[in-house]
Amino acid sequence: MSTNESTSIAHIWNFARDFPELPASLVDRPHLLETMSDVLHGDSQVVFLEGEEGDGATTTLGQFCKIYEETTF
Repeated sequence: MSTNESTSIAHIWNFARDFPELPASLVDRPHLLETMSDVLHGDSQVVFLEGEEGDGATTTLGQFCKIYEETTF
């Protein structure tokens, strides 16, 4: 690579076709997102979130991925 070229990392968290787009009108869950982040910055390397269909678990994970993109894959 020449010295004039630069590299950048793409921050696109939503690669899955079946992962829903986050709606504009969204229930914020900052307390859950912060708790999940705290867990990941402790001894745990993985967080599992489960819920019944329609509970908002997937949306919560989408919010987490958007806010903490360096911590997710």
